[in-house]
Amino acid sequence: MLPLLSDAADQLGATVRRIASAGARVVEPVVLRLPAGTREWYLEWLVQAHPQLVGRYEELYDGAGLPSPQYEGRITEQIGELCRVYGMACGAPEPVRVRPRAAQLTLV
Repeated sequence: MLPLLSDAADQLGATVRRIASAGARVVEPVVLRLPAGTREWYLEWLVQAHPQLVGRYEELYDGAGLPSPQYEGRITEQIGELCRVYGMACGAPEPVRVRPRAAQLTLV
């Protein structure tokens, strides 16, 4: 999810609806991260494509390239509600534990 570019309520709704119609059962919402290297490249692009958003991005992201917890929480909550509407789970799926096919051999 790209802050201020793809986070409008109608955009989120359309995205989750399309994901559900494609047969997905789980959505894991992720707000764009901007670690060093990526941040410089992205902000350079943003200056060219959407210069009016640069200041807001600088306010929204911390020095490590993470969005503010309040913003991320709001977006995650919105997507979670949309997932419930479309009958999908929201969040990281539980890891699948696979049992080994054979017992571990002893080295000594």
